[in-house]
Amino acid sequence: MKKTLCMILLCCVVTISFAKSNNPSISSKIEQTADLQVIKREIVASPKDTLVVFDIDLVLITPSDEIFILCFTDEGQKLLVDIHEDLWNRLPLHDVEEMQSILMLTQPWRPVTTETAKIFNQIKANGYKVLGLTASSTGTFGKIRSMEKWRTDELKSVGITFDKYFINAKSGSLDSYIPNIGEYYAKARHACFPAAENGIIFTCTIPKGETLDAYLQFAKIKPKKIIFIDDRLNNLETVREYCKQSNIEFIGYEYTAIKEQAKRLKLNPRRTRLQFKILELTKTWLNDTQIDTLLVDINK
Repeated sequence: MKKTLCMILLCCVVTISFAKSNNPSISSKIEQTADLQVIKREIVASPKDTLVVFDIDLVLITPSDEIFILCFTDEGQKLLVDIHEDLWNRLPLHDVEEMQSILMLTQPWRPVTTETAKIFNQIKANGYKVLGLTASSTGTFGKIRSMEKWRTDELKSVGITFDKYFINAKSGSLDSYIPNIGEYYAKARHACFPAAENGIIFTCTIPKGETLDAYLQFAKIKPKKIIFIDDRLNNLETVREYCKQSNIEFIGYEYTAIKEQAKRLKLNPRRTRLQFKILELTKTWLNDTQIDTLLVDINK
């Protein structure tokens, strides 16, 4: 769940890097932008058989409360990491997961921008196959009975659905396609298995390039070109490496809209610490509006 707590972005369109694939004629590049229209223009200029892959958290949807946007600043990230580590050190795993799931279930979620759902659906309407790729876990997590269903429902609530063209992959069915899968499971704090449902691949924190590779093998899909949008450069690099090894043309976008939004916000440590303390004591998450009202009453 660290993705829910910590996310990193920038704001202008710049080329980060270029890399040659095993086949010098196949291009591979990663660019950086805060403008989804820039990405859409690249997609609609690509062949119709291009596979478009979107990360979800902080690319398509985001928590509404300010701390989950401000965690992309140094101060906000440090505050959340301190709170998170304190909880892990003091409380049993079950209690921490229950708290996190309550936060996830009650936290207001919104599209990253007002244009997100519109542009996403325009890409689909242009005939492109669109796949989700998230580091999220699968199965039961705290009070969430199915992470796959919860994530799908959150996206539907803001007008986003992925292609039903893609077949589902039950938990465990991708394991045989992922080298050294046992090593990942041994390091995992929360046990879960990569899966795909409703056009979304859930990696369970296994590198995205390896999990995408596993799913495409499982589904017998071999695209000639992949365009991947994620807020983290390391995720883009793992998918680029898969494409290089598979001779697939690759364009990656490090999407930085959230960090641009974070620049306009101010950290409020007192509010955040109180939100998490109330969550621990009452198993209730108070959003920013609710906690601010409480603080006004306390200060009277």
